Amino acid sequence: MKPKSIFVILLFFFSFLSCEKDQDPVYQNDSFYFNSFESSSDTAGWYGISEYNIVEEAPKAGGKNSLNVSGGCVIPHAYYRIDPLIEDCSLVLKCWGKNLSNGGSVSLLTENHSGSIHISVSETSWTDYISKDTLHCLTGSSLILELISGGLKPSSMLVDLIEITKVDL
Repeated sequence: MKPKSIFVILLFFFSFLSCEKDQDPVYQNDSFYFNSFESSSDTAGWYGISEYNIVEEAPKAGGKNSLNVSGGCVIPHAYYRIDPLIEDCSLVLKCWGKNLSNGGSVSLLTENHSGSIHISVSETSWTDYISKDTLHCLTGSSLILELISGGLKPSSMLVDLIEITKVDL
């Protein structure tokens, strides 16, 4: 084999070895919390949710079911407490949502109310949402994931694939 042919073959071979899928520069793929509400067991630990809140409708990215959130003046309509953090971290909030009537919100806040991030579910078709801001949390912080839809004005929304992800800044 000629040296030029060997060089071309080696160049071709090593080009595949060094190729990696580009990683998103922000996300560590560190899912801190995830829920797709496929069964009533997915509502364990949630307050304000009954098994009747799970409905058979979901975005294409989801499974078969999602969570229907609606309520009156007493808010939040559903919430989930997250145990104290074992390390400092920065978090973003993601979900799929669908506005059924006046929409609603998905929020993540520190229990002492020192910080929060929000998603407003406003689109009437399934939409992939991500919080615009990042929540910086210190070791020992407890978090609350809140779902609100309704109040003085009746409202309802569907949510699915709720995810809290750690990020590098």
